[in-house]
Amino acid sequence: MTSAEAAAFKPKLDRIAEIFHQNPVLKDPKGFDARVTARIFYPYEWGTYPQEYGFVGEVRVFLEYWFEWKGKVVKQTIEPPQFTAFVNNYQVLMHGPYSQSGEGDPAITAAAAKLRELLAPEKVRELGPGVTRYTNLIVVSDPQRPLYLPVTVGEVFSRQLSYWRLLVKKDKYMKPMLDMIEQEWATVDPGDKGQPAYHALNAAYVSAQPNNRAVVRFNPDYFDRTLPRTAVQLVTIPVPDDMDVRKDADFLGQGACGYLRLYQLARAHDPAALRALIDVK
Repeated sequence: MTSAEAAAFKPKLDRIAEIFHQNPVLKDPKGFDARVTARIFYPYEWGTYPQEYGFVGEVRVFLEYWFEWKGKVVKQTIEPPQFTAFVNNYQVLMHGPYSQSGEGDPAITAAAAKLRELLAPEKVRELGPGVTRYTNLIVVSDPQRPLYLPVTVGEVFSRQLSYWRLLVKKDKYMKPMLDMIEQEWATVDPGDKGQPAYHALNAAYVSAQPNNRAVVRFNPDYFDRTLPRTAVQLVTIPVPDDMDVRKDADFLGQGACGYLRLYQLARAHDPAALRALIDVK
């Protein structure tokens, strides 16, 4: 990154920080002080995957709450409730239910990597164009460019079988797992093999039965490489996975203030303001 690129990218991170500052919970803080930091950042192993593009940044929000301790009012500054929003870091999305190890074998490692490409994010609802709430994440992207690509039932089975067949050659004790997946594959209706895949609680973790966890893979062409590397094309904001069901009254005691505000902040994000962060042509 050149100094000119840094000068162009850092204000975009500061803009995200300002959006967070305008959240009603941070705009009028009660019982805590808000500290927001923004920096250019590169995750571990960044640059080793062809689908990566653009500069990465992080914006961290700390809710340093006040409480009484031994007759004094003090502020929680050590590991207070917090969250980190990432910019252009697609690796945040790459955590699926199909992760397996390579066992130190090149062929098995390659098959495991193909499995890890399969994701099953649990979608809660659309908050607005390009702003989607998943179980523990708000994802902000360009609605004109698909973030994920669908995967068929047959493709999931193909990748599962490729991995387990290779693994069984090295470790015969894994054969019962392979047998279960092969038995399930044998019972799949031929008409379902080309249907979109959904996560399921079976040996292969896949079904053609629709639910809110479609099996997908990250679109390798999502990032628009005609835009400058300083463009903001993806923002991910973690949120509590139980934010829709946990009530404010559940947070008892002065030590719970920061966590209460964290939940309230997550519920108060402005989808339109978040959508405006994404750079498009």
